[in-house]
Amino acid sequence: MKKKNLIKKIMIVLFFLFIIIIAMIVYLAFKNNHSNNQGPQPENIVETENTNIENNTTTPDGNENSNEEQNKDLKKVNDTYTYFLVNHCLKSFYNYNEYENISLDYMDAEVIENLNLSENNFINLYNSGFCIDEIYKQELKENESIYVVYYRLGMESGGITDLVAWVRVNHFHKVFSIYPYEYLSSLNQLNLKENDKITIENLKDIEQNENNIYEEGDITTNAEACTRELFRRYKFDLLLDVDHLYQILDEEYKGLRFKTLEELEQYIQENKEELYLDSISKYQQQEKENNWQYTAVGNSNRYYTFKMTSLMEYTLILDNYTMVIQDDIYNASLPNVQAKYCINRVIEAIDDKNYEFVYEKLNPVQKNNYYKNIDEFKEFITNHFYDEINYEIDDEYLMISSNVYQYNVKITDNVAENDFTFRNFTMTVTLKENEDFVIAINQL
Repeated sequence: MKKKNLIKKIMIVLFFLFIIIIAMIVYLAFKNNHSNNQGPQPENIVETENTNIENNTTTPDGNENSNEEQNKDLKKVNDTYTYFLVNHCLKSFYNYNEYENISLDYMDAEVIENLNLSENNFINLYNSGFCIDEIYKQELKENESIYVVYYRLGMESGGITDLVAWVRVNHFHKVFSIYPYEYLSSLNQLNLKENDKITIENLKDIEQNENNIYEEGDITTNAEACTRELFRRYKFDLLLDVDHLYQILDEEYKGLRFKTLEELEQYIQENKEELYLDSISKYQQQEKENNWQYTAVGNSNRYYTFKMTSLMEYTLILDNYTMVIQDDIYNASLPNVQAKYCINRVIEAIDDKNYEFVYEKLNPVQKNNYYKNIDEFKEFITNHFYDEINYEIDDEYLMISSNVYQYNVKITDNVAENDFTFRNFTMTVTLKENEDFVIAINQL
């Protein structure tokens, strides 16, 4: 009898445990189903933060956004994806087809109505390109952001004008609209910065058409895209805003090569044909401690080194010889390798017609005995080197002392139709501290 009672009690306990487990399964299934019905979720957008505007917007399931979401304000953004996204939208806006008047396709209906725009009365968008300087971002609603973009617009007559525009983007549908400078001016909204808020009354969905859409493939952020965009920004400054070009030069480089804006302007004037027509033939990307370094080599064999924290924050070096760019590699190299690198720097400077750099590095004994001023040295160079040169440095070297090394160098005329036009030199390098050196140049 006792055994039957024990079995009965165990059966009762198991029955209640079974009921509890079933109830838990039903509860979890209901909770998971509710979560899956919250509306479409954002696609995997690289480094983009959804933003929000102060108005009574609702989520896809019909509920009002929380106060926390509504209180989002403008934040400065520097990520590469956002830059290329906004740049693509503005580029589409400024590259409109004037014969079809499709510039209206890029603007909200509110903008068109406010500015009283029509097919025969639209904003003058003629320009020589633009350059984005700052971007601020704010959430509007789920999957939709608005960007405050400060940029310089190149004028067809020359020079630049500083402008601001809003770029509104729906990341889910990949559609955008532009709120141009003229519209923002009418609202007195030209100076919004971080922690400010944008308010748009009666916010409506962006009307999609064949022109104001984009695809993820349009937004490329790889090393080549970054290098080409940095070079495009450099060319914008070169052609339209030399003041800004001078500002972004690396400070150490600026002190060594272009101590004043006038020196940079003179350099551009003397080399403008090559500089204006130059384009990238190859590039290299390197990750540094606090930034990325992009080195572009032009068809003119000129070097351009960008030290970048973002595509709107970087410094620029316009050659590969004025200063040691890869100082970590240089300092880790053997003395004979350092000496060979110094010879490379000297020959690159000669090919760039930067005689001041070479004269400053010239051995004091040779300078005092043969070239008492830079004009005498310049005459030697022009008489013994070619206008455009190639060169080969022998691998063998003479070690004169622990810091003095001599190499034989073959200089070839780059313009000559054959390889028989060449001259041989010895170049003797004395290594000094802090990556400095002096050199003696003698023709054999």
